[in-house]
This record gives sequence, structure tokens and C-alpha cells, in this order.
Amino acid sequence: MAVELLGARMLNVGFGESLTIWAAMISVTLLSLTVGYFVGGAMADRLPKPGLLYSLALVAAVLAGLCPHERFILDACGTKFGLQGGVLTASALLFFLPLGLMGMTGPFVIGLLSRSRLPGHVGSTAGTVYALSTLGSVAGTLLTGLWLVPHVGTAAGFRIAAAALAATAALGLLLRTFRW
Repeated sequence: MAVELLGARMLNVGFGESLTIWAAMISVTLLSLTVGYFVGGAMADRLPKPGLLYSLALVAAVLAGLCPHERFILDACGTKFGLQGGVLTASALLFFLPLGLMGMTGPFVIGLLSRSRLPGHVGSTAGTVYALSTLGSVAGTLLTGLWLVPHVGTAAGFRIAAAALAATAALGLLLRTFRW
């Protein structure tokens, strides 16, 4: 949710505030998550490795952290495609991959937990993972909208959100590597 809100703010700079920005950003977010859920579920079945999960999250963090440095995409898309096409194209180019990778994590976590710790309890595992994910989204939305953007700005907001995701992924990789 933080990347979605920050992404809309970033698009505002290039295209001005409009319903078009929110429609494009929400659509790209939902499409990215859809693909991420599908691919993440398939990967969890084929390659059920926690290290892969953490690596995907780390790549998502790096890509999210790069978003505010890719202003040239906003300029190029606005020039070439106009407002509606430009906003949709820019949001897809900037945010599809990091959001898709983030979307992969939910089904991947469910797959790993269902295999290793809670076999036979897939429904409750999925419910718990998605409940925690939704609570995290609420917290991320409020934190981003009420504190991050007003106090540190959009670019720094991207860096902070990316750093939080990267730290989580790195911690997972370290714990996995040293079996703590």
C-alpha cells in the first residue's frame, strides 16, 4: 500500500492530480498483485525454498527504491502517450514489477507454512496470512499517508519503504542462512 500511495504521489508530479492517476495506479496495482499471486503460488509449489521468498522480496525492495529516480519515464510517457495513456504506461513501467514481486509473497508464505508447520490447515494458514497482510496494509497506508509523505516527502518515502522491505528480507535471509 505504501508503494501504491507513493506511486500516485509520484505520478501527480508528472501528470497533475486527477482521477486518471488513481484509476491507473489502482488498476496497475491490482493487475500486478493478480499476476504476483498466481506466480507466487506456482513457485511455492515448484520451488518451496524460504531463501527464494526472501530474495524475491529483496529484489522488490530494490526496484521500489529505484522508482523515484526514474522520472525520465514520467516525462517520456507523458510526451508520447498524453495524459491517460501516459499515466497508465508510466505506472505499469514503474510499478508492475515491484508490486508483482510483493504480491508473490502471500501465496509463497502460505505454501511454505502449509508444507512445513501446519499441514492440513491450509484454510486457517491462508486466513492468518491474509489477515496479517491486510493489517500491515492498513498500517502502511496510515503511516504513509499521515506521516511519511507529509514529513519526509515522496522520494524519501520510497527509500524508507524500500529499506523496511529490504531489512525484512535480509533478516529472513540471515536467519535462514544461520538457522536461528
